[in-house]
Amino acid sequence: MRKIIVILLASVFFIVTVMVSMSVFAVSTSSNDQQVLQARYDTVAARVNYMSGVLGDTSSLVPQASDLTSRVSALNSDLNTLNGYVGSSDNSGFDSYVKGTITTDLKSSQDALKANVGQFKTWNITKATRDQLKTDIENRKAAFNSAVQQAAAELGNARLSQYNNDMSNANSQIANLSSKGIDTSAMQNIVSSAQTNVINPLQSAINSGDINATKEQLTSTCMYNGAPYSYHLAAKMDLARLNAITAKISANATAMGYGSQISDVNSKLSAAQSLLNQIGTNPYTGDQETQYYNTLQSASSEIKTIINNMKGGQNKQGYTVPNNH
Repeated sequence: MRKIIVILLASVFFIVTVMVSMSVFAVSTSSNDQQVLQARYDTVAARVNYMSGVLGDTSSLVPQASDLTSRVSALNSDLNTLNGYVGSSDNSGFDSYVKGTITTDLKSSQDALKANVGQFKTWNITKATRDQLKTDIENRKAAFNSAVQQAAAELGNARLSQYNNDMSNANSQIANLSSKGIDTSAMQNIVSSAQTNVINPLQSAINSGDINATKEQLTSTCMYNGAPYSYHLAAKMDLARLNAITAKISANATAMGYGSQISDVNSKLSAAQSLLNQIGTNPYTGDQETQYYNTLQSASSEIKTIINNMKGGQNKQGYTVPNNH
């Protein structure tokens, strides 16, 4: 009996791996793309369905474990709520609910399941029942693995589509600035590097047909912030754009008496660059993100003020500075 219980507990502990990897696919902050959210939902749903299935199997075969049925209802309710965030394309709400509610409910369900399995000997659960439960759990695990593999493939394609769309948007920004005579070489280099370091490896993993390779790429690398290798595309592009606009207006602005303001802008942009260099390809820590974007916003506001003042003079300039970063 001890051997059977150990085997059952080992199957139960399989959910620990499930919980640890819960946030694996929540690593990108590029947009609230619904296709990506749906793929992420499918990944979470596979984990929740595995746990609720095991709970249901246990309570069905072992009447003494009837307390587990309420946890099944709670997990099903969790999925319904989470699906609502997908429908409203609420990426932030999705992340918060997974972290604050679903992960907690999975952990408490795991603890309750463990406690019930630990009572099997006291309850004199027959070997036939334990064997049946073991078989049911193994079947659940196989279904779980299949669902996770499928979700990983969906997420890989969704991320790739999202990233390619981001590149298209970035290239449109570059073309727009270039048409105004602004040097966009730094921005072009950023896009090229994103293609090389983020998109191409993900494309190769998908093309290989190896789902584990796709999962590894999604886990290890992202275009924005959150993965061990975080490219920080938005942060880099925003800074490069402000640098390019400042360089373009600098001579005329200085000639019109705004030299000290241009120097102040350059100082802020230099500080932002230093912080970005410090961050590198690591995820943000502490208040780095807030500090970085506050610095950029301050520089952006000052640039807009300079441009608006120049527009009131004889040498009007037609450049615009983005409001958001």
